[in-house]
Amino acid sequence: MTCGSLGGAAMLVAWSQVHTTWQLYAVFVGLGAAMAMALYEPATAVIVSWFDATRRPRAVLAMIVVAGFASTIFMPLTGLLTDRYGWRTTLLLFATLYAGIAVPLHAFVIRRPPHTPTANPQATSTGRRLALRDARFWFLAVAFVAHGAAMSAMTVHLVGFLTEQGHPATFAATIAGLLGVPSVTGRLALTVANHRVRLHRVVAAVFTLQAAAALTMPLLAGSRTGAVLTVTAFGLGFGIASLATPQLLTDRYGSNAAPWPHPSPSPPPCHPPRVHAYPKSTNASWTTTDSNQWRTAPLWSASH
Repeated sequence: MTCGSLGGAAMLVAWSQVHTTWQLYAVFVGLGAAMAMALYEPATAVIVSWFDATRRPRAVLAMIVVAGFASTIFMPLTGLLTDRYGWRTTLLLFATLYAGIAVPLHAFVIRRPPHTPTANPQATSTGRRLALRDARFWFLAVAFVAHGAAMSAMTVHLVGFLTEQGHPATFAATIAGLLGVPSVTGRLALTVANHRVRLHRVVAAVFTLQAAAALTMPLLAGSRTGAVLTVTAFGLGFGIASLATPQLLTDRYGSNAAPWPHPSPSPPPCHPPRVHAYPKSTNASWTTTDSNQWRTAPLWSASH
């Protein structure tokens, strides 16, 4: 996780020096590798290994709340910093902030757990073979991959879309920050509802709500009220996949087939501040070398 944090900060610095499209894509490849080392799975593994079954729910809940509100803070902040200092300076500020907070915490606070759980290799192999031969597993895989693609598309393009609808960049960044608040609500509701309603039905209902929000967004987002309503509805599903995936796999195939070594509670995402670039104008070319053609707005993802 320390290496991932260092890599993420370095990629933000490299991003601040981007002038062409291929450079932007190259930076995002590096960001993807850094995020895989420092976000969802690593953070979950730390919680699972350090906390027993009694304390684990509180630790997971704490991560849910902190992760969910990250975008609420950093999206509007990025909009303000970009307007005042420009997007390149904003990226450098975030690189410094991220490196100054995440690297020391990962390097000096995280330690090996007091006890390391051991898995039965034979049981693990059997659970995986059972999952891979089941058509329902592949239906789940397709559903969650599609959902992850929708999440990524929304976080990358939301600010640009809202500004294209005529909203100021600062308002668009603030509205995008609303994705964090309902995501916390959605994760908590999923945890509560799971005790009364079967998990796959809850997930299906949330995905349906998100689809409706995405379909109506082009029609309603031209007004501020419509933008708030559709973004809030879509935000309810953020983080659902990372919560539901391991539990669905555990329910169907046992804990040895799940991506985390415990059936409950399911792990939520953990998102540090990140930023994405958008063209300043809808007529701007993605291959332009003019540094003024890029604007920034932050993400929280998670993506996954």
